Amino acid sequence: MLLHTKQFQAWFWHHQHPPTCHDKQFFLMGTHNSGIGSAIHVLTEYALRAMALGHILLEMGRFHFSPPDCLNQGLECYFLPLANCTVKDVPVAQIHYGSEKDWTSTDTHARLPFPPYTRMHKSWWRAQFAAYIARPTPKLSEYLIRKRQELFPNGLARHTIGIHVRHGDKFHEANPQPLPKYMRAAMELRLQRYPDARHVWLSTEDPLVIQEAEERYSDQWQFNYTNFKRVQGSLAIIELAQQIGIENTVLHSMLNLFLAVETAGGVGTLSSNWCRLIHELRATWAQKANSAYISVDGKAPCRWIDRRYSIQIDNNW
Repeated sequence: MLLHTKQFQAWFWHHQHPPTCHDKQFFLMGTHNSGIGSAIHVLTEYALRAMALGHILLEMGRFHFSPPDCLNQGLECYFLPLANCTVKDVPVAQIHYGSEKDWTSTDTHARLPFPPYTRMHKSWWRAQFAAYIARPTPKLSEYLIRKRQELFPNGLARHTIGIHVRHGDKFHEANPQPLPKYMRAAMELRLQRYPDARHVWLSTEDPLVIQEAEERYSDQWQFNYTNFKRVQGSLAIIELAQQIGIENTVLHSMLNLFLAVETAGGVGTLSSNWCRLIHELRATWAQKANSAYISVDGKAPCRWIDRRYSIQIDNNW
């Protein structure tokens, strides 16, 4: 587990759940309408700024992946509320409305309230806030536990390697990486860290990836993946969701995410927010900060220094 994770998560929960809301200051951020991973990571930036100001972070706005029957229409359709206070609880004068100008400034770390955390790399903070924001609702938790039991009654096989192949509309931001690069990385993990690894949890939006994996590598690996509609080409996830159902698409994505977090080692592209989220939750929730993860795009290499989480961060939201 990342250094200080339990202490920080407990402290931040209490920061976000004061005994009374009337004497507090609030940092209100509108929902960022992008993919789930991107929306969470944008919110982590504002969480860091809000904390530096001593404000309580709130989120408001319709998330385009919210199902029609969700009253809140934000990330809270799937994740626990950020705080016990709401916008209705406090006067407008106590609210700071966040904008891109509030993205982490050079003095943010110096203004954080607890010295033990001020020297942590920005990626440590990002992982901590992502772990807090992505806490599933009871409804989502029940679904994930039930589906996991259906897929793996006896749990994931020992030293399963998690691979997420991000294709689809990602080509707008980064070059799609071919499956052989992922499989070479998986073999590297087998040779260097997990000699008995034979199983792969494979997640992707591209049906050709599943087909190629089974045709070319089934003699070396046993692949597990969800039975869900995938679309070849550059169709955005939200467009697919609108075709087959928004809530079902999100539930499927979250199932893939939570199973990927459980795997022993990981392979992905850390230019993808989804892969970053997997990596961050593995290091916090799953207590696998020292497990192996290989990014095949070369854009955001991982390194572990004194058990502190640190990756090179770019501005890919």
